[in-house]
Amino acid sequence: KALYRDGGYPLVDVRIDTEIDDADDTVDVTLTGIDLGTRVTIDAVEVVAPSADDEAFARARIDVKAAELYDASKIEAARKRLVATGRWADVNVSYGGIPIPFPPTAKVYVRFELEPR
Repeated sequence: KALYRDGGYPLVDVRIDTEIDDADDTVDVTLTGIDLGTRVTIDAVEVVAPSADDEAFARARIDVKAAELYDASKIEAARKRLVATGRWADVNVSYGGIPIPFPPTAKVYVRFELEPR
């Protein structure tokens, strides 16, 4: 799933079947289907910060940009980078803008919320 989530498909559904063979101590795994879902592009990156200085500091460390494909690993790496600075109590990430029912493509915003110490 990570491969697809990092390639713009956060709603991917990967289906597998497993068959356990106790006699051989093996497991057969068969991919039975992939539903990619909506292909998502980032429309905007928002930073909710305690101050303008905090926002500027955070934005300099967030490499997630508007017009890029959604990339779950890149977003999480940016969140961890912000947390590692020790400047805030926590950093939360939220998303918005995907309409329901899900269209073939969509644009979303990514919001980084910085919790003050």
